[in-house]
Amino acid sequence: MRAPALPATLRRTRRVLIAGRGGQLATALLPAFRDAGWDAVALGRPDLDLAGPAGAIAASVLAHAPCLVVNAAAYTGVDKAEDEPEAADAVNRDGAGALAEAAERCGAAILHVSTDYVFDGTKGAPYAESDPVAPIGAYGRSKLEGERAVLAANPRAAILRTAWVCSATGTNFLRTMLRLGETREEIGVVADQRGAPIFADDLAAAILRMADALVEAEAGAPEFGTFHLGGSPDTTWHGFAEAIFAGAARRGARAPRLKPIATADYPTKARRPADSRLDCTHLEAVHGIARPDWRAGLARALDALLGKPQSNVVPATPKTRTSDMKGIVLAGGAGTRLHPVTLAVSKQLLPVYDKPMVYYPLSVLMLAGIREVLLISTPHDLPLFRRLLGDGSQWGIRIEFAEQAEPNGIAQAFLIGERFLAGSPSALVLGDNIFHGHGMEEVLTENVAELTQPGAKGASVFAYRVADPERYGVVEFDRDGRALSLEEKPRAPRSDFAVTGLYFYDGRASAMARALKPSARGELEITDLNKAYLGEGTLRVARLGRGYAWLDTGTHESLLEAGEFVRAIEKRTGQKVASPEEIAWHKGFIGAPELRRLAAGLRSSGYGAYLETLLPRPQAA
Repeated sequence: MRAPALPATLRRTRRVLIAGRGGQLATALLPAFRDAGWDAVALGRPDLDLAGPAGAIAASVLAHAPCLVVNAAAYTGVDKAEDEPEAADAVNRDGAGALAEAAERCGAAILHVSTDYVFDGTKGAPYAESDPVAPIGAYGRSKLEGERAVLAANPRAAILRTAWVCSATGTNFLRTMLRLGETREEIGVVADQRGAPIFADDLAAAILRMADALVEAEAGAPEFGTFHLGGSPDTTWHGFAEAIFAGAARRGARAPRLKPIATADYPTKARRPADSRLDCTHLEAVHGIARPDWRAGLARALDALLGKPQSNVVPATPKTRTSDMKGIVLAGGAGTRLHPVTLAVSKQLLPVYDKPMVYYPLSVLMLAGIREVLLISTPHDLPLFRRLLGDGSQWGIRIEFAEQAEPNGIAQAFLIGERFLAGSPSALVLGDNIFHGHGMEEVLTENVAELTQPGAKGASVFAYRVADPERYGVVEFDRDGRALSLEEKPRAPRSDFAVTGLYFYDGRASAMARALKPSARGELEITDLNKAYLGEGTLRVARLGRGYAWLDTGTHESLLEAGEFVRAIEKRTGQKVASPEEIAWHKGFIGAPELRRLAAGLRSSGYGAYLETLLPRPQAA
């Protein structure tokens, strides 16, 4: 029998019923609501069993007369669901629907937490709420059917899909990694699944923010419907593990080596979506909630599990944050477009706001986790680079130097550096290129992970829309976004997308460069090397969108613009762009004592004072 609706006075009471009691999200939700002044209760089995009869579920809800129900309970055994789909359906579909109906009976809105597993992970871009759903396992199907049941049972329902939830409590990837790190020398971590972690306290804060709007809104209001929320920036499981052990090492914990592996190397009963990225713009537009930075959440969770970072700890086994890839910075050339400034000094030694230009490409390699670098320049300029950079040990890396007597093309770098590379995968960055953007580190580490897997073949380059493509190598795309052709400085460009001065290659780059013939300009063109990979179908071209900046500092105007850009970013954010010291500290290449020594030597410029702000402050007695 359908229970009568409650009086409006009771419906307006700020009382929330949380379905789920011991899970990591429910554990974060209960104190969050109570701290905000809500009358909050969390119920789990046996008081509220979503696998039980609908009548019992309704009785539990009606007994508390909430104005909002948050369903944080679920059958989450992804692999187990393949063997017992009925059990998954009972909780995730039938129980969720019964809970939504019970909420509707007492005039309550419901917020139902769902998952990225409703998608198959093949889109190749973040999923929007309007994208077709296609779950690839029993768990995903049960969650999708649960969403539909909730929306059908209660017109005041909001679905919040999320992914990769972690916290300092419960069973999750973070705690699993730390447990394995206690005993293992090496851990294989999947590097070809993409997504973004979100920490339970951040998810709880978002739900709390939605709650006030949901209890006030009428059926049909935009506050209801389906929304996505994930963390920021995007990464891979391997990238997430690197961040975990970098933070753990700063807290004195043991850090194993991390080995990037493919999904195929870690078979599971249920398939996982290869790409769990979620487009969260709808939630921000309607509820004003932006993606939280999971790195801040990780720091809080590690503080809770391991304590605060220790100022005298040198991160253990730095190999956890490095890679088998080597890097080349090509800083040669005469810089004729910058004459007379470059008549006596390399353009890559000129300042870009508060740092030498070469710091910017070097920092790109360091962000990618690369710790063995070859810098190639002219015989005249090499002594100055050696004086500036040393051997790199101050930043926990190794820098070698090599001469390029004549500027005979970018691809010549792989012939000059052939002995240094010794068949290793490599990243080449031009010494006058600057890259900046939110999530850049993840983009870099993903490419490193892909090309350092056993048997990996291919190359990765990046395309950026420019106003003057005729100055660059240009890539043409087909209708599906795949690279069709590459041209070097074409008179009539086939697109506006230039190939930037950052390239990732497998271990064959030197051999393939040796097979190239000089162009009409007498140079070994990097475009020809990229064409060789394109011809065999192994060249990946990723577009850098509006969230990224690529600056080529080859002219007086572009050099000035680059300095102004860096100054604006640093002034606005209070953070340095391309600081090798900061990156070395962030990646775990150096510890607090090393950073403190570096800061002391730079204090008079203000640069050192900034570095000191990165260090943990002494604890009060």
